[in-house]
Amino acid sequence: MKPRILLFDIENSPNLGWYYDRWEKGNIVLNESNWFLLSFAFKWLGDDAIHVSTLRDCQGYAENKRCDRSLVHQLWTALQAADVIVAHNGDKHDIRKANARFAFHGLPPPSPSRSIDTRKMAKRYFGFESNSLDHLGQHLGLGGKRVTTGFDLHRRAIEGDASAWAELAEYNKRDVELLEQVYLRLRPFMSTHPPLTDYTGEQACPVCQSSNIYHRGYSYMRTGRRRRISCRDCGAWSAMGGIIKRGVDDVEDGEINSQGNGGGALELSRSQEEALWTFPSGIDALKT
Repeated sequence: MKPRILLFDIENSPNLGWYYDRWEKGNIVLNESNWFLLSFAFKWLGDDAIHVSTLRDCQGYAENKRCDRSLVHQLWTALQAADVIVAHNGDKHDIRKANARFAFHGLPPPSPSRSIDTRKMAKRYFGFESNSLDHLGQHLGLGGKRVTTGFDLHRRAIEGDASAWAELAEYNKRDVELLEQVYLRLRPFMSTHPPLTDYTGEQACPVCQSSNIYHRGYSYMRTGRRRRISCRDCGAWSAMGGIIKRGVDDVEDGEINSQGNGGGALELSRSQEEALWTFPSGIDALKT
């Protein structure tokens, strides 16, 4: 069974407190009300639809405009169905905030899943000027986040402005749309990406699950080496098969059958490997 990959983003209200001097830090004398969930958006990787839920859409909103119980239950249901979750700054913000509301409303933790935080990945594998979702989208030519009035939008939504709720939903939706585009662009570079083939057992790219892979060289370690696989669809590199102990000859060139070490990947000779760098069209040039 293929893993279900959920991309999601949440929007929450600020806390409400009392203070005396605005220029002094740490002088909040009373926290009148804690933050609550305003909206969340999500989509399943591979599906076109982006789903958005706001507090205003929930049953009971007219009676209590700050009760997010129903909205939190909807978020819990989405996370419960996911094998892998993707969010920007998700490990520090979205997942922890979600867990806080789950605990507040007496919900158990959702089923265990693997987390991919695109902000962490951007910081770990790249040297961008900024790791914000907006900057990454614009820098990579994918477009930026939807422009809003910031806190004023949240304030108007909390006060019950219907147009603000509609704008917040579109903002949330665009964040998930951009999140998916950034994730797919950065994904091939993520050497720590959860191996998706763990869920399927298939001989395929562990990053994007494509079977369009080929063997190109080896990854070496103290105890031996493993076949190095490159995906012709997403471009990711990975190791496949068991460890080949030192002293064992290299596998001959040609197709590798399903019983061979490495599955159905295409084996390349040194001259063919060099052709990958010689021809702009990559491996497809080897067919001519």
